Amino acid sequence: MAKNSKLAQTAVKIGAAMGKADRTDHKVAKAGVVAKKEVAAISKRVKALKRQLQKNTEGQPCELTEKLPFSNNFIPSCYGNRVLDSF
Repeated sequence: MAKNSKLAQTAVKIGAAMGKADRTDHKVAKAGVVAKKEVAAISKRVKALKRQLQKNTEGQPCELTEKLPFSNNFIPSCYGNRVLDSF
């Protein structure tokens, strides 16, 4: 029976490390695909909500009168309290 040399032992350790890295790589890639699909679904939902908001506020006069308490941005008064409630 042949003795394992230091070179063979090192090769086994390197192979094990590469296998572990490969498994981790596959997990990360799979998670990336799932995250990409989730982002696409969220962006579709945001676009639909944006269209709905534009449709609901169509024809209403908008004036930049209300100021948000935590920023320097003004919000259109035609949105009313709906915008402030969402924060």
